[in-house]
Amino acid sequence: MQPTITPFGTFSLAELSADALPTTTMYLSADIHTENSLRYQATELLLADMLLSGAGSLSRADIFGAINDTGGSLSITLSGGSLTVSIKGLTSVIPKLRSLLTTILTSATFNATELARAKKTIINQLYEAKEDSRSRAHSALINHYYDTADRRYTYSIEDTIKAVSQVTKKDLERVLNRILSSYFTVSIASDTKTITDTKRWCDALRKSHVIQSKTGVHTQRNQAPQSLLINIPSRQNIDFSIGAPVPISLHHPQYIPFMFGLAVLGKWGGFTGRLMSTVREKEGLTYGIYATLEQFNGPEFGMWRIMTFFAPDKAVQGLTSTFREITTIHTHGITEEELKRFKRILMTGQVLEQDSIGAQLRSLHSYHKEGFTVAEIKERKERISTLTREEVNQALRTYLIPSAITVSGAGPVVPVQKAIQAFHKTMAY
Repeated sequence: MQPTITPFGTFSLAELSADALPTTTMYLSADIHTENSLRYQATELLLADMLLSGAGSLSRADIFGAINDTGGSLSITLSGGSLTVSIKGLTSVIPKLRSLLTTILTSATFNATELARAKKTIINQLYEAKEDSRSRAHSALINHYYDTADRRYTYSIEDTIKAVSQVTKKDLERVLNRILSSYFTVSIASDTKTITDTKRWCDALRKSHVIQSKTGVHTQRNQAPQSLLINIPSRQNIDFSIGAPVPISLHHPQYIPFMFGLAVLGKWGGFTGRLMSTVREKEGLTYGIYATLEQFNGPEFGMWRIMTFFAPDKAVQGLTSTFREITTIHTHGITEEELKRFKRILMTGQVLEQDSIGAQLRSLHSYHKEGFTVAEIKERKERISTLTREEVNQALRTYLIPSAITVSGAGPVVPVQKAIQAFHKTMAY
């Protein structure tokens, strides 16, 4: 099944076409980021819920009843200035779900009673988030390297709670208008007729809206490394996010070599990475420890991160082992055997992706919304097979610098705070 991506004036359409498909999956995304603010972030938290809480003559119960009657699904997510709508179901019910989405996007009512309910729900979730040590360690690391106007920045829970309570119908309408005036990327796996009908549906939905040029604020900060420790005494372990900014985009030629090197260090899932085989398996200091590239968006720069947790009395020992592995791979790079083995692992994953149309479409849409063409996607996937050890090691030497790493931890940190800070000073600055 060969994908295609076709740009139009106000949207682009990525297709996986197979006439034997009994089901259809469709994703619609819009990048609406301009400048982040506390008010906008609070509005964003509410909008996805509110879009499904009433539109035209339909109440919240009517909308969910209509979705359930099709046997399919329609979901909306909005975060970091990016909206994504997912529609799935038997191909025969897709016209109903598309029509319902049109009503939701063009006739949202933002009822006052529903807004009060949504605010209560989000505020309760925010109070619960105070105890989420993994998320708070992650957010603190991101905030250290990105300015408040950047899409990645997250305002404090206390400030966000206050801002959510103050969001108005006009705030919601303003962000919805931003969505409708944005360029859409639509990706669909279905039969030829449904794809053609979806193209017509996109034309009809977009023709009454003028696409406005938007330039998002992107401010990655070159901050000195720090120890960022958040005390959450109710937790048993300390969750850590360890990392640093990477001043390149998804399209940079060193992205794939660096991604490959990080996979050798700590590939997500399983025990193939060095960190899992040493820090967990040999030393028994944690249950899981992985490395990843994240926060990349089109031309915007991202960061690398290691995520793990340690018991408080093992925290310094765990960090020592983690930094040892980082320093080793930074200094000596990967081996020729690791190059061959991880090529097999990563290329096998690409082959297995072809067994699932759902996996193929998710992958296609992730590339599509970042501006890749079909030829660029193919070239990018094939790049793994041609990587050399020196290319990978050069990327690791350039971006995985032990002395540039910030350590962010959340949990019962008070008893070991000074010890963590003292250790970090021996590695950073």
